[in-house]
Amino acid sequence: MTEINNYAEAAELLTGIFKFRTDTFAQQVPDGYVRIKRMLTVEDIIEHLQGKNSFGVFPIFPEDNFCYFGVIDLDKMDFSIVERLRKNSNVLGISDSEFLIEASGNKGFHFWYIFQDKLPADKARRFLQAVKGDLHNIEVFPKQDILVKGGFGNLIKLPFGQHKTSMRWSYLIDKTTYREIDWIDYLKNSFKKISVERANEIADNFSRPSPIGDFQDKIDKTKKTEFEKYPGLERVLECDFISYCAVNAKDLPEPLWFSMISNLVSFQGGRDKIHELSQPYKKGRLQYSAEATDKKIQYILKTCYGPHTCHYITLQGFSCPKLITNRCQVKAPAGLGTKKASE
Repeated sequence: MTEINNYAEAAELLTGIFKFRTDTFAQQVPDGYVRIKRMLTVEDIIEHLQGKNSFGVFPIFPEDNFCYFGVIDLDKMDFSIVERLRKNSNVLGISDSEFLIEASGNKGFHFWYIFQDKLPADKARRFLQAVKGDLHNIEVFPKQDILVKGGFGNLIKLPFGQHKTSMRWSYLIDKTTYREIDWIDYLKNSFKKISVERANEIADNFSRPSPIGDFQDKIDKTKKTEFEKYPGLERVLECDFISYCAVNAKDLPEPLWFSMISNLVSFQGGRDKIHELSQPYKKGRLQYSAEATDKKIQYILKTCYGPHTCHYITLQGFSCPKLITNRCQVKAPAGLGTKKASE
């Protein structure tokens, strides 16, 4: 447990990073929370840090429906999911120093994402959904896009206090060892907030579930994906994602299979390459079929307005090292082919 020598300074540090609605809050009791209709004071925060009381706060500000942080609530002690959420964050360009993992003191973990400035609640929620990806049965806070008049939204328990049901303390954990670390030292010296620009970019990418990739203005986005029109296939095959599909073709998940098809089908020779990459597939009683593969190609041609983007592909479970380090300058694998064709 973090040793606190100056509770007033610790309370100031906590409220300086975790900004929340201050005109009302809630006190945790053994069977839930009781809302308190007054300002949350420094004395209250100190009592929270001392374990005398435990308080929950409301993230959404009623005057504009903005918030300063978002939380993913993992309600189980499952470190495989902890690692998955960490990797999802990294893939989206969020470094380990830009979010916090708190052992909640009850049954699981809270992932805290703190923004440099306020963000619309609906954007914060889309940001969190992007990080969550295809993981299920995980809650995000805030839960509302807009508060109803006179409403408060859902509360989240302040970190670094004692849970009044389990009577266990919450604490900050290291992202590689999962051991407790000194939250005061970490917040002072290592932690960084996420820029609003980055949060908006992640949220906007998530809001378009099958977005158009980077075809450098060559595609009329009012038309469906075109079949084997462009040169440049060999450049696309150099993409880390396409290489991953080739190596893992035997049991490639179907969402990634569709993403691979969407990025190859518009290039000359794309159909044959799709069939070549798909041939090793064998999962249980299912195996490669030329007919089934052609049906997938036709489905993409009929329903997609362009290739699946890199950000969309990460939401399907692929972690791209170049996306993490910003070393790739295109929005979709197909952009590599059109970039070469335009040179």
